[in-house]
Amino acid sequence: MLVLGVTGMAGLLAVQNARVLGAQHVVGLGRDPAGLARAARAGAVAVPLMASLLRSRRIRITGSGLGGASIADIKAQVPVYMQLIADGRVEVPTQTFALAQIASAWAASANSGRRVVVVP
Repeated sequence: MLVLGVTGMAGLLAVQNARVLGAQHVVGLGRDPAGLARAARAGAVAVPLMASLLRSRRIRITGSGLGGASIADIKAQVPVYMQLIADGRVEVPTQTFALAQIASAWAASANSGRRVVVVP
């Protein structure tokens, strides 16, 4: 499996999902060195790649974004995915902040590499 944009949260989760679903080899492409390191820890072979290399080639890339599955199919898989998270088979890196720390939470969301959760 090939994951483009592996350095973001969605890419990191895609790597974990691929591994959970049985992918033997996961290759992650991205530009951010820290994000590539996270992808490698999640089980991907992380490869730095500049987007200009893809734009200059005749290559066809298909993805799994909106339209890749019906809303009904996606809704049916939400409980399954939540159970994978609960079982610890998929890790969603989070950082929790109290509401009084909203400024710190906002700053962390821009550069922490984790999903920021604000709680009352």
